[in-house]
Amino acid sequence: GNQTVNIPITTILEKYDYNIFVVTRGKNIGDPELLSWCLNPITRPDVIVYREYLPRHVKGPDYITMACIRRSLDIPIVMLWTDAERDDIIKMEQIYPFVDKHMLLDCFDPTPFTRTPERYLRMGSPLDRKVVYDDGRERDISVSFAGKIEGQGRRIEFIERIEKEGIPVFISGGNMDYITSSEKYFDIYRRSQITLNFVGRPNTITGRMFEATLCGSLLMEPSHSYHNPFFNEFDDIIPYSNSDELIERIKFFLVNKIEARYIATNGRERAKKYFPDWWKTVLGSVGVYHE
Repeated sequence: GNQTVNIPITTILEKYDYNIFVVTRGKNIGDPELLSWCLNPITRPDVIVYREYLPRHVKGPDYITMACIRRSLDIPIVMLWTDAERDDIIKMEQIYPFVDKHMLLDCFDPTPFTRTPERYLRMGSPLDRKVVYDDGRERDISVSFAGKIEGQGRRIEFIERIEKEGIPVFISGGNMDYITSSEKYFDIYRRSQITLNFVGRPNTITGRMFEATLCGSLLMEPSHSYHNPFFNEFDDIIPYSNSDELIERIKFFLVNKIEARYIATNGRERAKKYFPDWWKTVLGSVGVYHE
């Protein structure tokens, strides 16, 4: 029909020698401006990377414009999805056939819902290593959770049970909630001995998995998450299946600090090995990566 879909465009790629079309958060970009850049040989991008979610007041070119750019100008397009569901995959198949690669940042498995699984990559979110790092400071927070808890019954239930055992949990609003600045947000990980993670949907991940490990915190990760391709249980992270198990393991590692730091260090090094290849994988998947 006549319905169009606004597609905000963004990327955080900074240090590669590419022409990358970038829209800063909070900036609107219209069809004429985008087309002008793509038609100009000087500003023509090698690839367009955009995501399905930005604040509502940010509007981008509609999907018809994006399709024309892909088909007429042969500029590869990559789409980032933060929280994908079955209906999202169906929408990707129907509305975004012009997209070369869909990056599923929560690692949702699209296989049951698509005939073209090669168009999907299950990867975590890209992170800037100049911001997300371990500075070796003294960790003065025993246990923390960086994320939203309002309206999150399971998170509240688990945290309340932990605190009833006499273990305080430092809680800070999630980075995407615009409650906590990025600097303060990642500082909490750097100050934490243990970071809690909660994953609602089985076989997916959250950004906290890599954020916490890169900052050197010992990660307590749900057993049902999609962490196995990235981390080894009990060597790099600590899994848990229920609140009793989580409490038992928190207590153990708060006492056994040397073992806790050993596992946290392993997790940090595993995460560091994964992230240098993030953009190489993304750009290589659409044929624009070069050494």
